Amino acid sequence: MTVTGGTPNGVGTFFYTATATDRAGNKGTTTGSYKVIYRFDGFLQPINDTAHQVGTSTSVFKGGSTIPVKFQLMQANGTVVAANTAPVWLTPAKGASMSLPVDESLYSATADSGSTYRFDLTQYIYNWKTVTGGYYYRIGVTLDDGQTYYVNIGLR
Repeated sequence: MTVTGGTPNGVGTFFYTATATDRAGNKGTTTGSYKVIYRFDGFLQPINDTAHQVGTSTSVFKGGSTIPVKFQLMQANGTVVAANTAPVWLTPAKGASMSLPVDESLYSATADSGSTYRFDLTQYIYNWKTVTGGYYYRIGVTLDDGQTYYVNIGLR
């Protein structure tokens, strides 16, 4: 069997060719492909990722603050891996109005600019300088394996 394709860190589309011969000498060959994506266990604290953390409530931050948006990419066995291409920060989408009180700490991180997350050898980080509060926002990331992930947060 031969396998080709994919990327150096083990994700992407792989192609295979397998040949079998029975005892009578008859040969059969088959080809196919499969896709490997990163293991993404959700956005990390200080954000509550309700899609990946059972029993948590949506995080509410103070409008105008800077929020560190963090996540890890892993292989299937849980080993942290760097993306082949920097993950892309998605422009926050304004949602419904909200009036919940702030329930998260303030952070003194310097806001990032640009459209990609940075990697510190253990996780990806984007320091989002938020806007005026009073609404829910959907923030997210698009990865080089073709997957996009979102989380909703509130700004007050």
